[in-house]
Amino acid sequence: MLERGDRVGGAFAMTAQPTFYLNSRNRPGGAGLAGDQGASLNRLPGALVQAANVSMAEYQTNADMGFVIRLALAQFADVVPGANVVSVSGDEGYVQVEIRDRGSYEYGRLIDARGVGDPIAQGLANGTHIFTFAQFMQRMAGTWPLRGLRRVAVVGGGDSGKCAVESLLGVAPPPVMAAAALDHVDRIDWYSETIPDTCDDWRERVRGRYQAIGGYLRPDRFGVQRLAVLDRPAVPVALPDGVLIEGRTYDLVIMCTGSREVEVDGLAESKFSLYSTPDGVPVARKHLSMPAYRIGPHAQLPFTDREYAEGIADIPANKVSMFRTAAKTAALAATLPETAEG
Repeated sequence: MLERGDRVGGAFAMTAQPTFYLNSRNRPGGAGLAGDQGASLNRLPGALVQAANVSMAEYQTNADMGFVIRLALAQFADVVPGANVVSVSGDEGYVQVEIRDRGSYEYGRLIDARGVGDPIAQGLANGTHIFTFAQFMQRMAGTWPLRGLRRVAVVGGGDSGKCAVESLLGVAPPPVMAAAALDHVDRIDWYSETIPDTCDDWRERVRGRYQAIGGYLRPDRFGVQRLAVLDRPAVPVALPDGVLIEGRTYDLVIMCTGSREVEVDGLAESKFSLYSTPDGVPVARKHLSMPAYRIGPHAQLPFTDREYAEGIADIPANKVSMFRTAAKTAALAATLPETAEG
């Protein structure tokens, strides 16, 4: 397993401490569809230890899932951290992978599992007053993470934006050290054109996992409303001691505007087509000329007819959810023949 960073496990392993909750409830059992109350949606097929075995909380944390992923890799994989893949070439019989500063290696098959990619706003973030989601989560894993922050903006209404808002409101996993007097944000402006801006609308339209946020979209018993949704895009401008958006100044801006594919020569999206199991279910994307497959969120697999019928496709974020992608990856592994290298 070639890992670009120094810590395997994708977004779940961006911090050693719990910083956000997973989208699915803690359920013991086997894999299944979202509506199956007997299914465990946070499941790694084939892993001896599951997230449901680690935590008794209603929702597991990212650290729980990261731990389970690393346990599974310790059983089955040789992990090579710090491996930056530059290019991939080959034909139907082999794949040659060039790793920066390490030379080229030949494999019988390549599984492209690069997740959702790098943050779109990575070039805009400065690490001081403008953060990407990952940078903010790393801050939340430290001590007194919100000290000195009184007015904060979040840009983007996806799952990462919701997790960032939870942390700012204090309803996410607690930091290692925090105190209400020090770690309290007075005002959060949430720039997004896709999320409800009232408490009642939030309760009606947003999945149960994020319901706690809705209560902050109305004034509290003192008449103070800490969270406001602003239905428009935002472009932050860095200042020496803060950030400016539309004439408003902020101590911190968190960019949760999505991710884009990490480019690797030879693995362009146009080189892949859908790959289905014998029963016709798309489980991956296969390279047109090499034994290479895209899996997981990176494959961007379309919803099936059954997923539309079950209502899974009603939530766009389910397209890259673990309960969809993990089961499909397991189905791919079960149908592929063994390679010459094993």
